[in-house]
Amino acid sequence: MGRLVIHVGLPKCASTTIQRAVLPALEEVLHLRAPAYYEALTLAHFPAGEAARKSVLSEMRERAQAAPGLAVFSCEHLSMPANWLETRAHVPGRERKLGRDEITALMAEHLPEAHILLVIRRQADWLASWHQERVKRTETRPLARLIAAPEMAAVIESLEYGRLVGHYQEHLGPERVSLLPLELLRRAPEAFMARLFSVLGVQERPIVPQRKNARLSPLSVAARRQLNKGLRALSRLSGHRAGVDHRMHRFVKRVFAYDFLISRLVPMRPRPVTLPAALRESYARDNARLDALLGLGLEGLGYVIAREPETAPKNIEKAGRIANRPDSLGETP
Repeated sequence: MGRLVIHVGLPKCASTTIQRAVLPALEEVLHLRAPAYYEALTLAHFPAGEAARKSVLSEMRERAQAAPGLAVFSCEHLSMPANWLETRAHVPGRERKLGRDEITALMAEHLPEAHILLVIRRQADWLASWHQERVKRTETRPLARLIAAPEMAAVIESLEYGRLVGHYQEHLGPERVSLLPLELLRRAPEAFMARLFSVLGVQERPIVPQRKNARLSPLSVAARRQLNKGLRALSRLSGHRAGVDHRMHRFVKRVFAYDFLISRLVPMRPRPVTLPAALRESYARDNARLDALLGLGLEGLGYVIAREPETAPKNIEKAGRIANRPDSLGETP
């Protein structure tokens, strides 16, 4: 009987590297990549109906069970609220996505044996990268306003990783969650890969993935936000016609593909993200609880940590076999 690992994210945490560089290099691993699986877990309204959704998820489970070893499904959107990349009000005709809670309920019902893989990232760094991704999708607000927006509260809360672990443990079981900090990939790529292979249960091999997605320069982010205001106005004038929107955004994307030239001509260092004090403290307490429980060595990797961690919530238990190993993530490079 095969073993199923679902890489649920987080997005902006080396997902492209895992999907394009790591998994294709593991010949013994069944990489579940059918678009129907993605749609069955993410679309609020499955095109062929709910019976068809159940059939697709049953097929996914059967393929994983029939695999001689490991089967992996990777989709970084599974761990996020539905609106994490929505940059404007819903447009008629656009497919609505499911959020994390709804997706987890589907996995618990149809894929109950799944083991969850989470790659986490320092919250301030994640928020900066998330903001850039939204700016690429017509976001006009600066990061500070985005963080404070009421409709983004669920996204901000999703970065409380201790709560996130507890969420998956509650629905799928305490031993079915493994975590890896992205910062380890940057500081010690071989150690990160060794721990990833341990989670997957495959033999180690010399794969040192390279960075796949370059970030925009601070100047480009500022320019793109202003340009997005014009794009939104043109979209309204066109009646939000999909073809017009697509052509406009494709043109802008091509223009900003030359961001590397801007970075060389006008070198600017990214400004450190300053979180609101209350939010920073909330993350620090949650990081401390998680670190005290799992021994991840988060402080050594640059995470904010409260000095006197509170007692871990009752629904969070030892997560994943990699966290239980004595040579686990407590060691920092």
